[in-house]
Amino acid sequence: MAGRDGRPRYAAFRMGRARIGAAEAAAVDPVLRAVPTGAEIVIDVDDIREVRDRVVGAGLPLAEDLQDRPWGLRDFRLSDPDGYYLRFTSRH
Repeated sequence: MAGRDGRPRYAAFRMGRARIGAAEAAAVDPVLRAVPTGAEIVIDVDDIREVRDRVVGAGLPLAEDLQDRPWGLRDFRLSDPDGYYLRFTSRH
């Protein structure tokens, strides 16, 4: 699914000197782009709601919306087109 302009949707976040981007691919070959099962990237952020709102505002679908976890963290999750599972998290 693409944005209104027909291009794949994209959201980027700058955290210190690191830049993290999540994009939607128009067509992904699951054989060529597959990653090992269980590939998860955890990104610790200060303002979890602001980051979540930017992702949703960019039109990217969430795998799981913002939740308070029993282990003391608040997070939301999404999968990128390459199969990575991204977990944005912060202490609540």
